[in-house]
Amino acid sequence: MHGDQGDAALRRLVLEAGFAAVNHGLRGEMRAILAALPDWLDDPELLAGSQAILLFGLGDRAGALRQFDGMDPSVCAPMRQWLRDAAPRAQRRAGEEGSDDD
Repeated sequence: MHGDQGDAALRRLVLEAGFAAVNHGLRGEMRAILAALPDWLDDPELLAGSQAILLFGLGDRAGALRQFDGMDPSVCAPMRQWLRDAAPRAQRRAGEEGSDDD
């Protein structure tokens, strides 16, 4: 890959690594990638969604939701709903895991 294609592939790979970092709790890596995203992504929708996922992975649900402020609701509605629903689901699962009787 040459030029722009290689740059785009590298950015995509780093972004995917950031999403994987969410699943593995690699908070330092998430923060580093989050800081670099505005320099790498020109598409406002892709940038907002990517930042939201990383912020959510860092435990900042409110910050994740703020990424969609001022955006067309039809574009960001699914992500907003996912972010709103994710915390109650996680709390229910935590409650279920903690309710086991030994």
